[in-house]
Amino acid sequence: MIKGVQITQKIIKAEITSGARKTVVSVKSGNRVKGYFVGVQGPAGRDGAAENRFDFRAVAQSNLSGHRAVRLNADGKFEYAALTVDSVFETCGITVGAISQNQTGVARSVGVIDEGSWAWQTGAIFLAADGILTQTPPTSGYLLEVARAISATKILVSIKQPIKLL
Repeated sequence: MIKGVQITQKIIKAEITSGARKTVVSVKSGNRVKGYFVGVQGPAGRDGAAENRFDFRAVAQSNLSGHRAVRLNADGKFEYAALTVDSVFETCGITVGAISQNQTGVARSVGVIDEGSWAWQTGAIFLAADGILTQTPPTSGYLLEVARAISATKILVSIKQPIKLL
């Protein structure tokens, strides 16, 4: 229900109520009022600080180790990414932890992953067989940079376009 609409000094102000929710909308555009929006506050969303917006959530096809590159298969389940034509283009992220078969897990497609046991040299990180991360580029098949080491224990995930090696 619109409780009241006021126009003062070229500002529109409306108070809208729906049950216990109340929204106040004010719009001003230079010397002219160009229009106004009327709406009711929707339900609260989930806490954005609690998770990375570039994380994929999916069920694991089989047991997957943490910190490996994965792809989504035809069933929408995670499996290790490979350097084959049917996999390299579908690499979607790096697991942030181990995932048991038929359990839901997380793979990060963009953002930082920190792992205390790593000992990276600053620079590019590539996909190797079975989703393994390496700093040694492959010499045949496809080259896929999946991240950059920003310290010995931190990587910045950013999956690039695969390059066919000749």
